[in-house]
Amino acid sequence: MNTVLVIGATSPTAQAFIKLMERDYPEMTLKLFIRNRKKVPAYQKREHVIFLGDAAKYTDYVAALEGVDYIYDSVGGLSTGPYVKLLLRAIKETQQQLNE
Repeated sequence: MNTVLVIGATSPTAQAFIKLMERDYPEMTLKLFIRNRKKVPAYQKREHVIFLGDAAKYTDYVAALEGVDYIYDSVGGLSTGPYVKLLLRAIKETQQQLNE
């Protein structure tokens, strides 16, 4: 089974993505990367893997990447640059193998 890491999972766009994945790809495991557990709908806490982390911390990306096949990134809004740099560094330095 493949796992999708959903970074910024409580954002409105990520929530739409999660609902699409639940409907169209129920066989996929979703790993929700969040900062605040209270913002996650109760059913998602039961049905998906929850990863508590801070998108501004390189070490949190490294830990979150374990066992991940795909990444959906919805963090940072208009200021995504610094977060994406950390994520790309974590992928490169951990040599995480991702699917296209």
